[in-house]
Amino acid sequence: MKFSYTWLNHHLHSHAEKNCGKLYNLPAPEKLAELLTFNAFQVESVEKAGNDFVLDIEVLPNRSHDCLSHKGIARETARLLGKKIYPEKFTDHKITSKKEVRIDIREPKLCSRYMGVVIEDVKIGLSPAWLKERLETLGQRSINNIVDITNFVMLETGQPLHAFDMDKLARQNFSEKNLGGREKKNDNPHIVVRNARDAEKLTLLDGKEITLNSQMLVIADGDKAIAMAGIKGGRTAEISDITKNIVIESANFDYAQIRKTSRTLGIRTDSSSRFEQGISPVLAEEGIRLAIKMILKIASDKNTAVGKISDSYLRKPLTHKIKVSTEDTNKLLGTKLKDNDIEKLLKQLDFIYEKLDTGKNSYFMVTIPLERLDLMPGREPLVSGIKEDIIEEIGRVYGYKNIKAVMPKAQKKSPNNEQFDKANKVRESLVGEGFSEVMTYAFTDKGEVEIENPIAGDKRFLRNNLKDGISEALVSNMRNAPLLGFSEIKIFEIGTVFKKDAEKAMVAVGSGKGTVREYTLDEAYAEFVKPESANIKTEKKKIINPVRSRPRIASATGTLGRPASNGVKYKPISQYPFLLRDIAVFTPEGTTSDSVLKIIEKWSENLLVQHKLFDVFHKTFPNGTKRTSYAFNLVFQSYEKTLSDDEINKVMDNITNEINVKSGWQVR
Repeated sequence: MKFSYTWLNHHLHSHAEKNCGKLYNLPAPEKLAELLTFNAFQVESVEKAGNDFVLDIEVLPNRSHDCLSHKGIARETARLLGKKIYPEKFTDHKITSKKEVRIDIREPKLCSRYMGVVIEDVKIGLSPAWLKERLETLGQRSINNIVDITNFVMLETGQPLHAFDMDKLARQNFSEKNLGGREKKNDNPHIVVRNARDAEKLTLLDGKEITLNSQMLVIADGDKAIAMAGIKGGRTAEISDITKNIVIESANFDYAQIRKTSRTLGIRTDSSSRFEQGISPVLAEEGIRLAIKMILKIASDKNTAVGKISDSYLRKPLTHKIKVSTEDTNKLLGTKLKDNDIEKLLKQLDFIYEKLDTGKNSYFMVTIPLERLDLMPGREPLVSGIKEDIIEEIGRVYGYKNIKAVMPKAQKKSPNNEQFDKANKVRESLVGEGFSEVMTYAFTDKGEVEIENPIAGDKRFLRNNLKDGISEALVSNMRNAPLLGFSEIKIFEIGTVFKKDAEKAMVAVGSGKGTVREYTLDEAYAEFVKPESANIKTEKKKIINPVRSRPRIASATGTLGRPASNGVKYKPISQYPFLLRDIAVFTPEGTTSDSVLKIIEKWSENLLVQHKLFDVFHKTFPNGTKRTSYAFNLVFQSYEKTLSDDEINKVMDNITNEINVKSGWQVR
């Protein structure tokens, strides 16, 4: 998200001065970027924008709920600087309109809070210069003062808002009694939060018509949908230049629902990107009160009237506390902090806490701020709610650079893992014999241990042998042997199989002859690890491993594991099938095989992916002429399509024709 440096600085400058008489300024933009990068969030870039600077800050999903806003980043910056900003205090506005939003939440699991307020006789017009500048610096287009205020509030607090033209909404008639006990009729805007109907239509603000289904949440005015909840408004109740009366919405929607609907429709907005990460319902009140304050300041006159805020608050967040000790903190961070240091850091984090002294150890019972969903226990994505979370926050504000690096004490003698050693020796021996190691799926369609939540219908069990998997791999590799340039396929696997009563380490070995054998690790060790390659103890108890120095293994592994060439680049295997051809050519004595290969490559049109010289012989003819014969295996394959026999036959014809016209050359 992009953040305005001037806007952030306003928080430290204005709120600090207003509340405690102290004036603070942010560090220079580059210094601020460094501070945030090393202690909070990665700053991707800092760019000059007129008289301002724009910081592109990567706010990770676990902090999106409280830091996808200027207020959130300013608060985080103040904590890192050891400063404090004070939240803006809102007083109840004077209720001057009798109109009141009637709210009907029919999907309480998908909407925990919905707030609405009627404001009559607003003055639609251009936004003041400062507001337009704030928005345009961040790439937001100024539309009109009301819409701009809703966008400003979202960028300021992180709470998305929406404004409806009240006169375009359906009304709900209801009865109430006046002071004389007589019933009177009043009509008020009626807002319904419900699931859409299958095939229900909605035209969005940009003019695009979408088709809804019953799994999508909408805002309706009694009967018809007027907005996609938490994503985008509809054209039906759009604010226009002639709008006079409005309804401001500030709500909290289920993050999973918003994410699912947004992806289904292929529509992602600033609003949906916030809701789909999860935000605290406490932000709804701050958002709507700030909007009312701004509208009364820049979009009103003496006739403007504000109604009572309607608040349907169905699920209030619970208070959560985490106990952490100074001892736990020092043990995890590697610090030597004292109780008063911890207290100072908790205050810097704006955490409310209670100190508990049990004699030997001091504990702090920390109350988690309601906006910090990442510290709550399992109620939102990417959360845990454990003491390590609090310790991480303490370490972050304390400063990782202040934690001294200490070399850990290493064990004098590492414990020996006999099974690991045996597996390595089996692996080295098989590689030395020209085998290649493969890894096959541990999930299969049959076995003794069934998986509770399988990743696919044909992978419902854990394998109870390696033989089945390596047999499939052997068939696949044998089929592609010409393409791989192998004359023989030799593969093995060392892995775990799962029986009802235990897990076992097994070894499976397969060769190009189609034979596959499976061994226990001990059996494979006895079969493939030669006596001279076992560990030999000398009188001085030094351990020697001759496997690593056996000449034949060294040469084999040297071929397979030679250092990568600077000219070698990775290239994927084509998904299309390959075709095989053989060609044998008589050439005059002294001709090299490369000369023949150049002609083959010339006419292959980049389709020759593998070639192998498999036969060379010399022949003296009755007339005394001496010739050399070269025979090649050729593999053709395309990265773009399936090749036909006719295409490759044409290539071979061109090769044959050029060879046959050369003096002393002839395709056999």
